[in-house]
Amino acid sequence: MKNLAYKIRSYIQSLMQIKANSSLDNDKKSTSKQAYFFTHVPKTGGTSLIATLDRFFPVNRIFPHQLWWEVNDTGKVRAQDYDFFRGHFGGGAADLLTNKEVLFFTVLRNPIKLAYSTYQHVLRDQNTQVHDLVINKKLDFEAFLSHPKTSHLASNRIVHNFCYGENNQIDKHNTVINEKSFKIIRKHLNPIHNGLSEEDCFKKSIEFIDKTKWFGILEHFDKSLDLLCYTMVWPPVGQTAKLNTNKKPAEISVTAKLQAAKINNHDFQLYEYALKVFNEKYQKMLTNLGVDPNNAHHKVSELIDQHYQDYYLKAHNVELKSSVTYTVADIILGSQWHQREWSFNHRSYYCWSGPGNHSFIDFWMIPKDYHLTIKILNVVDKNFLKGLVIKINNHTVSWKQHIKGSYHELSINCLKNMIKPNGLLRISFIAQTQRLTPGLLQSDDDRNVGFALSGINIYE
Repeated sequence: MKNLAYKIRSYIQSLMQIKANSSLDNDKKSTSKQAYFFTHVPKTGGTSLIATLDRFFPVNRIFPHQLWWEVNDTGKVRAQDYDFFRGHFGGGAADLLTNKEVLFFTVLRNPIKLAYSTYQHVLRDQNTQVHDLVINKKLDFEAFLSHPKTSHLASNRIVHNFCYGENNQIDKHNTVINEKSFKIIRKHLNPIHNGLSEEDCFKKSIEFIDKTKWFGILEHFDKSLDLLCYTMVWPPVGQTAKLNTNKKPAEISVTAKLQAAKINNHDFQLYEYALKVFNEKYQKMLTNLGVDPNNAHHKVSELIDQHYQDYYLKAHNVELKSSVTYTVADIILGSQWHQREWSFNHRSYYCWSGPGNHSFIDFWMIPKDYHLTIKILNVVDKNFLKGLVIKINNHTVSWKQHIKGSYHELSINCLKNMIKPNGLLRISFIAQTQRLTPGLLQSDDDRNVGFALSGINIYE
């Protein structure tokens, strides 16, 4: 019941966010000629990664839906000129949603673990026909892998996702995709229906890996995030919350592993290929960063951070500013922040600091003296602010607290010499995070958090 209530709350919140996004400067067209597209293969850690990726795009430049039957009018979607798409759209039909050049992200997972995770999901996901079948037939994992009505759910899912939508002839401009029409449209997104063989799909999936801007491996999640931040010239994201994960450890028999390997032959070949390419890319990154393999004290995250500080302005065509009016609906350029959420009461976005004790957010400013105000919607504990240390770059600063009705405002004076010569103004927040209290700001989970940031103003 608690899980159902949370799903209902999350659904209502998503509707409120979509409505809010429509008023967030949507008339301002994107200047980017490229769109990023995260192809989310189910049960590969994509929910956690989406929470991270979203932070690096303004909320009104992100396509708000993640399923094909939520798309609606493809022509209207294309006209919105979004910069970031993420969801279960596959890798072969991105041009239905955007006119831009598409740069792909994705994550792969060990096919046996993926198959078992799919089985566990079916067991948890009640009120579906496949759940009823598995329960009524008392199918264990081995039986699930061989039953004619379930084996396809755990067979070569990565390859099929990467090729989903290939060779489609769907009208890009005048098609409405909703729950009713998707029942017909879905077959036109099926690559097998569109003339590809299983071997063709495998070859296409290899090509997909080769053309991605970035891909990660779930079994090497932290290294994958390192490579993502290096590739995109972003600050290292640090520790992340693992969302929508099943904490029950896998118990897979040898027989089941052999059966899973048998029906995932192409996925295993793809996974091994991707793992080889991933390791090559990671080693090349370490070499470019100047990592000494014999120096155990080299911290990769610090070197990625320095790479970001050195090249961010040029890579992202950013100019230094003399004032900022910022909300977390904009890019969250920093580390140790949870996903954006919507506050019904405050009618604004916020994000919790955490899960670590040291969060930071960056601004790129013309070096001058500035005054800063920081809007905080809530704190995890009434005494949290008493232990909060704030730094601008490496300078500890004093701050004053003001109660502004339903939120806290912190004010800080930033001197010119605190800002780096290249314009980096990094605001660090250091304090002990705690387990989130259920219901605080409509959040309902067990993340470690500190305070709920809503906005920052920087002015002379």
